[in-house]
Amino acid sequence: MSNSKSLGIVFQSSRARNNSGNFLADDDSDDADTLEALKGKLNRLRLASTQTINNTKLAEIEKSIKDIESKIDSLSLDLSNESTGLKKIDTKSTQSLVFSPLDSKFEGSSPTFAISGILQEMGNQNLDNKSIIENANALVSVFQMHPYLKTELSLAPFGSRIQALLLNPQSEVIVSAYRISRYILLDSGTLELFNNIRLDLFLIISLSKEAKNSMEKSEALKLIRAIAEIDKNIIFININIIKSLLAILDHEEDPFYPIVLETVCEFGFLFPKLMYEADSFKYIIKSLMSGTSDFSECCLLWLLEMIDTPRTRKIVLYDFDPSLLVAPFIEHRVRLAEGNHRVDLKLLNHTGYLVTTFLKVLPGIYIVGQEDCNLVQNLLDCLDHRAVDVCSVIINILSDVFRLEVYPHPSVSHKEDRQTSYGIASDITNHGLALLLRLFLDKGLLYKLDCLTEDATIFKTRKELELFTAAKDLIVGLLVLGSNLLPENYALNEIYRSLVPLGYTDMNQLPAKYELLEVQFRPDRIGSKISLKDLKIPKTCNQCPLKADDPLVLRQKLMDTNVLLEKDYTKWDWGLVSQLIEGPLQNPTRLEETIKSTKFLKRIMSFYRPLKYRFSKLKRLETNEKFLTIGCKLMEALIKSDEGLNYLRESDLLTQVSDCLAQETTLASSKTSNSIFSAIKIRTSMTYGYFSIIGVLSRTAKSVKLLSEVGLLRLYDIITDSSAEREDLTKLILKENDYHISHTMQQILTKIAISATEKFRLFCTKLIVELLHTQEEAQEFFIEVLINQMYDPQENIANLAIQEVDNYATSKAQIEKFVETQPEPSILFKMKADSLLRKVFSISKGYNYLHDLGFIDDSLKNWITKESLSFVGRVEEILKHDLFIDSYSSTKSKKILYTKVPFHLYGEMVRTEEGALKLKNSGVVRNCTDFVQKFRWEKIDECDPDLLTLLKSSLWSIGFICSHHLGFRLLQSSNIVEDIIKRAETCTQINVKGVCFYVLGLIARTKEGAEILDDEGWESVFDKVNGLPIGICLPTDLSKFFVTEEVEHYRKRSNTLIHEDLLSFWSGSSLQPENMIVISEICKNLINIILYPQKSINQLNKIKSRYSELFDTDPNLLLIVMALFAQYNYGLRARRFILQELFKAQELAGMCAKRSRKKLKEKEKLYRTPPPLS
Repeated sequence: MSNSKSLGIVFQSSRARNNSGNFLADDDSDDADTLEALKGKLNRLRLASTQTINNTKLAEIEKSIKDIESKIDSLSLDLSNESTGLKKIDTKSTQSLVFSPLDSKFEGSSPTFAISGILQEMGNQNLDNKSIIENANALVSVFQMHPYLKTELSLAPFGSRIQALLLNPQSEVIVSAYRISRYILLDSGTLELFNNIRLDLFLIISLSKEAKNSMEKSEALKLIRAIAEIDKNIIFININIIKSLLAILDHEEDPFYPIVLETVCEFGFLFPKLMYEADSFKYIIKSLMSGTSDFSECCLLWLLEMIDTPRTRKIVLYDFDPSLLVAPFIEHRVRLAEGNHRVDLKLLNHTGYLVTTFLKVLPGIYIVGQEDCNLVQNLLDCLDHRAVDVCSVIINILSDVFRLEVYPHPSVSHKEDRQTSYGIASDITNHGLALLLRLFLDKGLLYKLDCLTEDATIFKTRKELELFTAAKDLIVGLLVLGSNLLPENYALNEIYRSLVPLGYTDMNQLPAKYELLEVQFRPDRIGSKISLKDLKIPKTCNQCPLKADDPLVLRQKLMDTNVLLEKDYTKWDWGLVSQLIEGPLQNPTRLEETIKSTKFLKRIMSFYRPLKYRFSKLKRLETNEKFLTIGCKLMEALIKSDEGLNYLRESDLLTQVSDCLAQETTLASSKTSNSIFSAIKIRTSMTYGYFSIIGVLSRTAKSVKLLSEVGLLRLYDIITDSSAEREDLTKLILKENDYHISHTMQQILTKIAISATEKFRLFCTKLIVELLHTQEEAQEFFIEVLINQMYDPQENIANLAIQEVDNYATSKAQIEKFVETQPEPSILFKMKADSLLRKVFSISKGYNYLHDLGFIDDSLKNWITKESLSFVGRVEEILKHDLFIDSYSSTKSKKILYTKVPFHLYGEMVRTEEGALKLKNSGVVRNCTDFVQKFRWEKIDECDPDLLTLLKSSLWSIGFICSHHLGFRLLQSSNIVEDIIKRAETCTQINVKGVCFYVLGLIARTKEGAEILDDEGWESVFDKVNGLPIGICLPTDLSKFFVTEEVEHYRKRSNTLIHEDLLSFWSGSSLQPENMIVISEICKNLINIILYPQKSINQLNKIKSRYSELFDTDPNLLLIVMALFAQYNYGLRARRFILQELFKAQELAGMCAKRSRKKLKEKEKLYRTPPPLS
């Protein structure tokens, strides 16, 4: 294939592919190859010299053969099975086209012999159409089973057979001709064969037919697309074929519209000059602006791809002004000025979605940044009229472009069905965002928003108030972005004045939705900022804990609880009980006095004993949770003193809990469904709370010893051993205990986390993640368990463990401790562990550990040969994901993702002295700089895609090496930074220009790099707190980056051609002089049919009635028609009339083919004739 973009590149992410993606799916199958293999195996078994063949095995093979044969017999050529997207296509006419295997007479013969026999039979003039189709299908089946044959056979004999099929009046036979043509298609030699039989004329005729010939049109399209994938395809694809496709695009209701639109877009890459000459781009632009989301998105992606390279950009921009994207907004503004207030909100929303897509990719940013592009200015000017609907859409566009809120996809109507928030952006994404923000601010964005919101009194309705609030929030969001992403000397002081008229006196009064923007956009550098959401604010209590230092006051309060007066717990004042337990009884002295002098605690403890059936009988309701809270507070008070522990030891509470729990173990002699800790009681009563109460006792060494004495820890161990039997108890045991003191509990958690079922391992991992933040004293133990979980065979468990270990390892000491566990490099090199791997690389101890394992040498070799090239594709995918959080594709997903730049080995190695030295000695640094500096930049537009990938790979490598001061020193003497700056400013390949721009951001992460950039007119952004560069730099003069190009254009066909000139095309041909006047009149009316269809049709019918023989027998007339088709834009109806009614186009095409072959033979004969002897 040519070095242009491959077919389908634009449509890989579009939903139009769903409608037409399977269009090229042939009815090829591997079943035929499987059948041959099975037959060969069966024959070998039968001919085996030994007689020990297993009859059962033979029977199984024979059955497999029969199944595959029946499957092949049942395969249909129906297009509905080949192209699921074209559901509207009529398939009634395809009933007879049944795919059949080889004719029985050729079965067992060689493929070449079978082809020869089939071709011979197809030459029989007496064959009926059914037999012709069967033979054609058999021929196709041979090529399906033996695709290599077309490289070995002479394809010349196929020409006459295909032409005979094309001349058949039955559509199904023509379909067979196209299928055979597609299967013998090989190279330019095949295309020469097609030219000799004038296949292009037949394709043009087929594409003009009605819907009842859908199968024929389908196969014609498939053949055209297949030809487009052949090298030197331009020798066959001509302007008439392209215009035949364009005629279909005039009818959006046509079932072939999606696939034809896709084909035309793909041809834009393959044949840009030819497509421009055919005036095809206006059809794509029309579809782009049509308001149909599926087609518009495809066409916009096509437009962005065409803009990317100068070869196609100069063609497209001559016909298309990007400012047209905002035309619906401008039209609405004009209508408002005329007093028309009707709004097509659906069109505005759809246009807004296209604009956001255009503005979020570098080709789009590059175009709108040029001086002669008014897209941004026109969009902002539409805010002046304060039309609520229009302004709301524009505010949504701006919020999406600057990653503040996702623009709703036009096909998603419900807010709950779409994602509304962007995640934390990567540094590379922020670099592009800074450029776009600077561009919009220079165009007066904040001034327009200030004007929109300067008078709040004019906003009265609900919609107007929502617009006012959204505009204020947008301004604040832009201010936060500007303070983070733009150079300090940019006029932010003046920008901050916009806060005052909006009602904000300082940045601390930002709306809640923008509280974390600073943290989000630079999470690794502004980690000290804390949001109100992060503060743990305790709930206010209705009653404060009671203070009773006086023993007499305490005794009176104990009496007031009614606990000492009544045994019925329902008559107790539980509010006062709670105050006493949380207050004075937390004092060991007051607790001891209460124990010795009253029965208060005895009765409270009696309430909690399981076999008293008081607390244990309560229903599991929210109103009863207070009893559980009081029980836990009581345990906290008791374990504070030896007197309390002794009282707890002497009480029956723990003993009864232990005895009841023992009934649920595998050691119990009998179990009842009505036991205290049965599954139904745990689910419906407060019994589950005993695990929380006992969990309090696991917080101190003495209380843990008490638990061991009563046998509870041993019971916990037994129950968790059989966790599958009582999942509920196992989860309660794991969740409610403290792990700082008890080694038994640590062993239980480790045991479940490693050896239990996947369900429990995942539960344990999630539980540990929660406990890490609540049980800080046990963090080291939890991290040890999580490190083991990193090796879990289940990816979701391993990834969760990796993520939490990564969050934990923030200091050098913690990273060193992690390295001491000797983690496996294979685990670290997972996609989810790249951040953890970076941390290991960041310290010498970690680097040396990896080096001793041989990981560094192996990885470096792999990156030099392969991974550095693969990185280019990975980082481009990351950028796409970062920029395009599609509210349509993110349905039902509200999670905010943090997209990180992929791991780059060179960038991590230079973080230590040892790694930088290793990289220098490997020759990588020298090779990358030499390649970039010696690259023929002036010939970049003619480069092979693989060479461009290698160039981008070298640029990224240089960028990541320079992103650290140790790596920057390796390149400081090469002047490579200045070279990359030059390429970022002058490169005409936008994709490569963007890589240079992003690489400059990586270079700007170091002070040394920022200094060089500043000398060259690129200003870096520094952290407002520590003064370090953050990896963003912008040209002080944006025109240096947005270089305005002169748009060149190719010369289109002249439209001054008149019908008399057509006659000169065939001077000296078989045209008779007496027919010249008639043909002149025919040409005149054929041209006029475009503007005056009915009148011209009547005139042509009159001429035909008088000169019918001329219309039916002179092939020159068909060539005249084709010349007119190439010159003018004929609609589908006009084409059908001319080719189907006015002329017998199929027969005339056959005459043209016959003439073409005759001329070819004469030419070959002349070539073979030896020169005369002198």
